[in-house]
Amino acid sequence: MSIRDATPADAAAISALVRQSARNTIFANGPDDGCNYFLAMNTPAATTGRMRGNYHYYIAEDEGQIVGMIAMRDNSHLYHLFVDQAWHGHGIGRRLWEHAREVCRRNGNPGRYTVNSTPEAIPIYERFGFVATGEIETRNGLTALPMRLGPA
Repeated sequence: MSIRDATPADAAAISALVRQSARNTIFANGPDDGCNYFLAMNTPAATTGRMRGNYHYYIAEDEGQIVGMIAMRDNSHLYHLFVDQAWHGHGIGRRLWEHAREVCRRNGNPGRYTVNSTPEAIPIYERFGFVATGEIETRNGLTALPMRLGPA
């Protein structure tokens, strides 16, 4: 398994992974307004647009297949972290996070990170060292807990 920078050529595969992973976890009970909003925001075109902006995507590959991805915004906000369900429990999420965090550090981040965690992912981010900074919020039908890592 290797980790590399994603390119716009990876956008369709990244979008497919994100959308399928979300259907299996966040929206396991069926689609709703939040699901529709999330899916619309994670098309290949939207992913490519973010790549051309202030987002950096990294992918984990095994034998040429994308098995996980992480996206960072503004060198400090963990925007997305998804791992193919077949690869859960293999440490891929942690390896992606450590890779992205190291790149952010090299690019000047002093160790401050944020994430808006879905309820399902809170334990994962807590294992990474994130702590809640507020209450669970719902925007555009999506529920998330704001969290941070590092000095306030």
